[in-house]
Amino acid sequence: MTTSTKYPNMEHIVFQIRFKKYLHDLKNTVFKGRFVSVHHHQKSYMPTYSRFACVGLFILGLICNPAWAQTKDSEGNQYPTKIIGALEWTTENLKSTRFRNGEPIPQIRARTEWARSNTAARIAPDSSESKVAQLGYLYNWHVVNDPRGICPTGWRVPTHDEWTALTQFLGGEKTAGTTLKMSTGWTPGFPGNNASGFNGRPAGFRAADGSFGGIGSYGYWWSATASNINGAWGRFVDYNQEGIFMMDGFKKSAFSVRCVRKVAAGKAGPLW
Repeated sequence: MTTSTKYPNMEHIVFQIRFKKYLHDLKNTVFKGRFVSVHHHQKSYMPTYSRFACVGLFILGLICNPAWAQTKDSEGNQYPTKIIGALEWTTENLKSTRFRNGEPIPQIRARTEWARSNTAARIAPDSSESKVAQLGYLYNWHVVNDPRGICPTGWRVPTHDEWTALTQFLGGEKTAGTTLKMSTGWTPGFPGNNASGFNGRPAGFRAADGSFGGIGSYGYWWSATASNINGAWGRFVDYNQEGIFMMDGFKKSAFSVRCVRKVAAGKAGPLW
């Protein structure tokens, strides 16, 4: 009886090398495998190595969705991410209670104190900590603009122009809101389909005078771009319209925050 020598599968070795290189490039980003239904009309983008890794994992008997990775802030809060257009976006609202350097972001509960303040501050939606796990915190623009940084290392708050680019990528101002909104959790109206994977939730806002509003019906997000000495640009979607709309908010107001980072050259492409 003769025996044959089993040689290593070179395709598997190449996959391991490239997958390790991709993980090295991502540094603190962690893949979270899960099944995803891919539709032909979805404009979803992901890194080249990520596509290769997913095919390799599928061959190995695993199912993954590498378009959804994760990043984490200085406190260890993890945020799913997705590449939409030219940027990778966090797909949950920030929950950070500290700046990137570890210093605390003050939480101001009293309405009168909030109205007087002109420094960085945060608050839970409707001042209810139980809502933070799903909706994140609301931050005034002084937090967004603070040089200590609120986003995870390597990430930043999107600019006004980057919000505009996202809107255009998703079909324009009149209809992009539908693709950004979750299909559940909103007051009945024009439902979202979340085709973008943005996972937009209605966390509402805190006004400059310290009052709350809009929870369940409106989602507001800051940009990193000031509009004038007292205001800054942002975007909002609401339960009863299909669009996403530009806003010029008082810097003392509090809205949700998302983070972005650029996709490295040569690492963007269609999902499949």
